[in-house]
Amino acid sequence: MLNTLDFIEGLKRELPITDDIKEFAIEEALSASRYIFVTNDEHYDDYKKCYCTHCKQEFRLQSELTHHKDYTSCPICGSEAQFRFDRYSRTKLIDEAYFVFYQKSHLRPNGIIARGIYCVRNYAGDYTMTKTRYIDVARYHFEVGEKTIRLARDVWGWSSECLRISNWDLIDKISSHNLGRVLNLRKSCSYDSVRKAVKGTPFEHSTWDVHHCEMYFDDMAIFFNLFAKSPCIEYLTKLGFKHLIKEKLWGQKTYRAVNWRGNSLEKVLKLSKQDIMKIKQTKIGITFFLLRMYQLQKEVDPNPSPQELKEIERKYFADEAMLEFCKYAKIGKIIRYLQKQSKKNNEEVTFRSMITTLKDYYSDCVMLGLDMTGEQILFPKNLIEAHQETIELVEYKTNELQDQKISKRLERLEKKYHFEYNGLIIRPIVSTSELIKEGKKLKHCVGKYSKRYAEGTTDILVIRRADHPNISYYTVEIFGNNNTVNQISGYKNRPATPEIREFMQVFKDIKLDQQTQKIV
Repeated sequence: MLNTLDFIEGLKRELPITDDIKEFAIEEALSASRYIFVTNDEHYDDYKKCYCTHCKQEFRLQSELTHHKDYTSCPICGSEAQFRFDRYSRTKLIDEAYFVFYQKSHLRPNGIIARGIYCVRNYAGDYTMTKTRYIDVARYHFEVGEKTIRLARDVWGWSSECLRISNWDLIDKISSHNLGRVLNLRKSCSYDSVRKAVKGTPFEHSTWDVHHCEMYFDDMAIFFNLFAKSPCIEYLTKLGFKHLIKEKLWGQKTYRAVNWRGNSLEKVLKLSKQDIMKIKQTKIGITFFLLRMYQLQKEVDPNPSPQELKEIERKYFADEAMLEFCKYAKIGKIIRYLQKQSKKNNEEVTFRSMITTLKDYYSDCVMLGLDMTGEQILFPKNLIEAHQETIELVEYKTNELQDQKISKRLERLEKKYHFEYNGLIIRPIVSTSELIKEGKKLKHCVGKYSKRYAEGTTDILVIRRADHPNISYYTVEIFGNNNTVNQISGYKNRPATPEIREFMQVFKDIKLDQQTQKIV
């Protein structure tokens, strides 16, 4: 197996700093570390003696042409360099860089190694003797079908003489341009080394050259880690689905729309050839969300419309409730049903809240074991009344583990959300018990949100009158990652009154918007 102790020890073994590495470091990674040091020439008053650190040659220039920290071109090698008068202190003139260099694996014939190399040049002493020091701070071993081995170590110190280096440690996470905690340095990657390293290996045709320009992934570590696990990205890219690979590399949610270990396009995309061609021909821009909607719709509709699904994705901002709806009926029919239900309630209940109500209603029906193929269950005459009935039938239980998680979040949530205005108070829920009681008192389904609240995927707050702080009044759901208010529900899911709307607007202006600006 790849991750044996012997293999890991082999990966830790000292590797030579080759001429190719040195050339890349000097010409690319440290290309800005070029100076022309200037001293007075004892024999020529109008000239100054100069020394270029790149070509290591001496020459003379007229005094009037040399200005400390100005940039010029070396008359001998042509390199752009900065003038530095040697009479000024150079104790802090230390240039550092970090780059990734690829090589064929010395351990396996079909593997490749990414080396994260820290390099430093210290000009504090005799600048004519300055050398470049190289330290491997990260190594990744990639091999198709095997788990990626990742090693990293830390570097401390600010000069080439006093650097301290930690031992190699195994790390779990691929982190592009941050291997071994090498931070705030100029970063680069040798693509020539990638080209040479992958030649003759399964990585040669991985389409790395198509994806290497994606921002934040240009050291290729994340890409090769993905390809090692999922070689299917080669033909996904070649067949026109490279934007899906891009979304995956960016860490976008995939909604389990792709089988990354599939060995054919149909198995990877979980669709027939006809459906794949149908989607491609529409040229609508396939996303993981759209793909998942299409897959789910195929269970209830033999001929779903990619254009209609794309419009729903765009119109409802990829609301995950749509994925739930796609399981049970044609999505277009469900949207029309929700529109009618919204009008039936004289539009007091917004269409967005009707989406949430239907999602919660379907969830209750599944918990109650109801037949999710029947029209009467899927499309009740009055959705709000039907939801109230299912709420009464579903029992929520307190959860000690969730309470512990909520307790750990409370201090931060109190600081973030606690607010008082015009006789009203808003604060976070303190426990699963309070969450369940809130749902029972107001006859809505907030009780089922306990797990999401405990795990931090959503924030649940209560609004109370200041003179009756223990009496349930309104419940609020906020998406904490972007400070967006998702739901405001009163008794039996009644919408916000003018008083509550005013309160929430002030709360948003004073608390949420200011925090959002800080995040930005």
